[in-house]
Amino acid sequence: MKKSWVKRETDVLIVGTGLAGLRAAIEARRSGQRVLLIDKSLIGVNNNIVLIDTFDRLKGTTKTAKEAIPRTGAQRLRPVLLTSVTTILGLLPMVLGVNIDFIIREISIGAPAMQWWSQLSTAIVFGLGFATTLTLVVTPSALMIKVNVHDWLARRRTAVEKNAKKTAAA
Repeated sequence: MKKSWVKRETDVLIVGTGLAGLRAAIEARRSGQRVLLIDKSLIGVNNNIVLIDTFDRLKGTTKTAKEAIPRTGAQRLRPVLLTSVTTILGLLPMVLGVNIDFIIREISIGAPAMQWWSQLSTAIVFGLGFATTLTLVVTPSALMIKVNVHDWLARRRTAVEKNAKKTAAA
């Protein structure tokens, strides 16, 4: 199936915003761990791709594309939040520097080995939180802009055709 230019532009927007979230996390921690964003970006990009795919599927079952956007958001809200929240909660011990040794049954805070993991997990948590916000707010907004522009162009095209018929008849 051939992708439209709007879908390609949306995919570029999604990846770009994921990288922007990574950059924000790096600035927040002031660390040089620039390769950390890949993990977070993949989750955010996957959520966006599934959201857009759901929109395309629902667009065919609703009367208008504008009806499909809220339904898409409602249908994908729980999976996106569950994926993001469980990942963030799972990384919180690393963000806080908690080291759990299951062999000797000891919990320590601020161990030297946790310094690198703390930076990594902080970047992933901030980036994933940013990407989740973008997935749930920016992507539906971009879809609505796309629908509005398409509708406006269709109305404009119809108006131009009517004017051309009037001038031709006169």
